[in-house]
Amino acid sequence: YISINIDAQSLTDQRFYDAIVSAFETFQLKRGQLKIELTERGLIEDTESILPRMNNLIKLGCEFMIDDFGTGYSSLSYLHKLPIHSLKIDRSFVKHLDDSENSVPVVKTIITLAQSLNMVVIAEGVETKEQCEHLNQLGSQQLQGYYFAKPMPADAAMEFLVQQERFVVEGSIVNLWSSKAG
Repeated sequence: YISINIDAQSLTDQRFYDAIVSAFETFQLKRGQLKIELTERGLIEDTESILPRMNNLIKLGCEFMIDDFGTGYSSLSYLHKLPIHSLKIDRSFVKHLDDSENSVPVVKTIITLAQSLNMVVIAEGVETKEQCEHLNQLGSQQLQGYYFAKPMPADAAMEFLVQQERFVVEGSIVNLWSSKAG
């Protein structure tokens, strides 16, 4: 799949919606192949006006992810109101898994919350094998970060994918890209 980071206000822009419709038609995208990442802050600020557009995009085949989860506002009320498919645990928690006694309970809580809401959990910013193993033990379903690949141009990414097989860490399939890969 391809994921794009956008500002929640883009959801209310007809040009954005038309571009997404065009992408689905032009590239014959299937359901779930385009994921839209939004930050917590953007979701909280204008929940009521973006909800209808989110639902239209979901009907088209998009899925929504909350990026940098845990770093924005702490209100969880939007989680049950909005059609969110995945939560991405912010790299700041992943970075300190081994050296901060506070990161583990936060990560575990986010994973438990997401799983109880039937959401996919993605830990971002994974840079070491130890982080992979720790996150896998905590129940993170997907991992992404420099440990797997650094950002690269599209042509290099295509070659990389051709040469690689799926990454598997103790039974969990992981993402190959950092969210900043473009």
